[in-house]
Amino acid sequence: MNENENIRKGTEAGTKTIDMGNEFRESFDHSAITARYIEQALRVIVETNPLERVIIPVQTAPDEIKKDVNSRAAKSMQIWLDSFDSLLIEGKDLSKDLIGYAADLARKKRQGLK
Repeated sequence: MNENENIRKGTEAGTKTIDMGNEFRESFDHSAITARYIEQALRVIVETNPLERVIIPVQTAPDEIKKDVNSRAAKSMQIWLDSFDSLLIEGKDLSKDLIGYAADLARKKRQGLK
């Protein structure tokens, strides 16, 4: 049963009710999925850092390999830095958005319980 059905049935009886078990499950699922996506996005950025994955390990390689790798690594580093920059730009308002989202949810719940 979704929240609208619960509210409708409660309104028919003269009171508004919320299925707290269902609300808890839905919020827990949403929270888990959101956390997983954020973790995966950050892991991609951290684990694809060319400085750690390519440039530093190649420093101990023979000179002929270093020559071939350096131009590719420089290009990869620029792509990675652009991606990191995009991540920071997209996340600039994240804390403000999350606080606003939490406030909106709290306001809707508070209004639904009146």
